[in-house]
Amino acid sequence: MTPDLNTVIRQLDKYITDEKYCGNEPYDGLNTRFGLLKKTKAVRLLTTHLNKMSPINARPLLAIQKYQHTKTLALLLTAYCNLYELTRKSEYEEKYIECRDFLLQKELPGGGLGGSYDYQMRNWLASRNGLSTLGTMLAIKGLIRGHVCFGFDSDLTKAKEFTHVIVEKHVVPRDNGIHIIYASGQPRSILNVYSMTAGALSLVYSITKDKKLYDLATNILRELISHQFNNGAWPYMAGSPYERTQIDFHQGFVLEGLCDYQSATNGVNTLFATAMDKGFDFYRQYLFTKDGCSRFRLSRKYPVDIHNQAEGILAFSQYAMFSRNALWIAERIAEWTNRNMYDENKGIYYYQKWPLFTNRIAYMAWGQANMLLALSTFALQKKDIISKRQPEYIHSR
Repeated sequence: MTPDLNTVIRQLDKYITDEKYCGNEPYDGLNTRFGLLKKTKAVRLLTTHLNKMSPINARPLLAIQKYQHTKTLALLLTAYCNLYELTRKSEYEEKYIECRDFLLQKELPGGGLGGSYDYQMRNWLASRNGLSTLGTMLAIKGLIRGHVCFGFDSDLTKAKEFTHVIVEKHVVPRDNGIHIIYASGQPRSILNVYSMTAGALSLVYSITKDKKLYDLATNILRELISHQFNNGAWPYMAGSPYERTQIDFHQGFVLEGLCDYQSATNGVNTLFATAMDKGFDFYRQYLFTKDGCSRFRLSRKYPVDIHNQAEGILAFSQYAMFSRNALWIAERIAEWTNRNMYDENKGIYYYQKWPLFTNRIAYMAWGQANMLLALSTFALQKKDIISKRQPEYIHSR
């Protein structure tokens, strides 16, 4: 039996607020207080990935405390705007303000937002104090929604400040295109960040009418489109010597940014519309089963990851403005997730589902905040369509 959507949203929100927006994340192993577990690159890699893969939450033993992750707070800004528009209850405006204030306390000295933990990747060590393009873009999206939803002019001002920081520090013009830095200190061209950046810039443009932002967002998406495969997918990373094909839930991020751009610009770019439609066709056909279960990656079915499920619900819910079937796909993904990965007694979502066992760790940004954003976006889109307040489809499949 599928749990009632409104009940799930209420229970999930209660869990998040009872925890005071604090939790842990899959990659936060280096938040341990034991210095020996962070001494060398090899040890840091081991600490990070064993902590991520373990079905047993060893964080209390490793002295890893819960914390307010910048991405948790950024995701919740948009989620609480959704819930306010759905219910008109003042409690969601109050929660928006609380999350925003906590988030802005984390602003870096030079502007923008970083992470909440260091993490070791194969080729580089990401610092919690480094500027994060994705985290800052998520915050910009939330702040713009707050300005539109509640009329907070200060939130628009902060969104513009964050935009300026990213454009000045992380958007690098090149002779053969544009490079966007994923996070301070690393050179990789990660394409979902290109799309999310363009989407956030276009949302700021929709309010300010700053033509420079429109032109920059358009040029970034032209660069993005040039990397799309014939089957509609995008590689995770592009550009020698760092090219890497990793086709998974990051496809949803790419499509989410395209939806934001098309929505903010009234769908005037038919080239981007075609690429978006092609991308969603691939996403639906190859990364989800007919009953709404995601593949971990194109080449690998398991584990079923809560982040993959959340991103599918969110991306297809946003795409509902452009395709009449998209909301039905989002609903199917949500129903599968609520039947198979939701704990009704605790009001939480599990991390991963394998054929023989379930990893029941409840990560905050990775799982709970992403699911609250996804479900609230779906519910708002569904309400708009049912009440016939949905604007005319910009283009219909």
